[in-house]
Amino acid sequence: MNNSTWSDQAVAYAILRFTIGVNMLMHGVARVGSAYHTFADGMVKSFEATFLPAWFVRAFAYMVVPVELGIGILLILGLRTRMAALMGGLLMSAFTFGQCLQQNWRAAGSILVYALVFFVVLFLQSHNLIAVDHLLSKKSNQ
Repeated sequence: MNNSTWSDQAVAYAILRFTIGVNMLMHGVARVGSAYHTFADGMVKSFEATFLPAWFVRAFAYMVVPVELGIGILLILGLRTRMAALMGGLLMSAFTFGQCLQQNWRAAGSILVYALVFFVVLFLQSHNLIAVDHLLSKKSNQ
């Protein structure tokens, strides 16, 4: 590959990574401030009919926002991409579990789209050339 141009695969990968990063970042941003507590309260209420204790659901809800923000920022930058994609995939697994527990099959199905995107970001990581990760690896190899 010519150093002055990026392959279509590298550009496509960067667009996908950036887009899921923006999506995750904005999920977190939308819940910052007073919406943070509203989000946690709503999550506790939505799990009332399940076996999960309210304290556990609330703790998970409070963890979600900083994790979404972190994953989003890392993916936008292309920094620690592997870790961010793994964390995103695990978060989607947890969301899927919760939605299935509530028998909310439509939401569980929608979450699979996010899981698939995280899979692709992880699986095609060799195309992560337009990223801070790539710049750092080039610098450490010199």
